[in-house]
Amino acid sequence: MTVFVGSFFQDPAFGTLLAFMGFVILFAKFGVRSVISALDSHINEVRDSIDKAEQALTQAEQSLASVNKMAIEQKERREEMLRYAHARSKIIFQQMKQQLENVERARAAMVETQIDAMTRSLRLEVTKSLLREAFSQVRAVVSKQDAQLVSVEFFSNELDLIDKISR
Repeated sequence: MTVFVGSFFQDPAFGTLLAFMGFVILFAKFGVRSVISALDSHINEVRDSIDKAEQALTQAEQSLASVNKMAIEQKERREEMLRYAHARSKIIFQQMKQQLENVERARAAMVETQIDAMTRSLRLEVTKSLLREAFSQVRAVVSKQDAQLVSVEFFSNELDLIDKISR
């Protein structure tokens, strides 16, 4: 058995085993703490990054909600403005239509008044012309017959009255 033990120590695998064991012991005594602290710091950094990402996500969600709320308010405001403009345009259209109808009525009344005035004027002119003709015929008859039954002043007064009416 000594041969077996002696050859075991001389085997290069044994040296490698001893070196590995020494490394594990030294690593366990001195290196584990630094690796654990490095891992802990990395874990903390990852947690901080996750917390910051969650905060950024929360802020982004709040911003999105705010923007959506503003968009909804703007849409409602735009729709309200459109409803108001539509209602106002209907009112203005009705007013313009009423004004147009009033102008048309006034124009028709003015034309009617002008036609009536022209008709009256023509009637007066015709009447005056007929009376003058009748007066001249009566004068001719009166001067021929020399009758005192017809008064020339009567016809003269009638012509003055007609002139006053026509003015």
